[in-house]
Amino acid sequence: MTKMHENELEIDESLVYTLLKHQRPELANLPLKPILSSGTDNALFRLGNQYVVRLPRIDWATESIDKEYVWVPKISENIYF
Repeated sequence: MTKMHENELEIDESLVYTLLKHQRPELANLPLKPILSSGTDNALFRLGNQYVVRLPRIDWATESIDKEYVWVPKISENIYF
């Protein structure tokens, strides 16, 4: 994969599997497939049929994930399906 930013982390399926084995071993046996994305801040992987793994490629991208962690639950309270 071509790097899009200076100091970009190398994120591949091997890294994702290693992280899953250590942090969420119950999910580590699900199939994993990279997702092509036009975004440049995060690497995305489909995990099984239900999950997406999203890892920041660059250090400053963690700020948006921190904001989403706080705001998505608040916003979702106002969404009706």
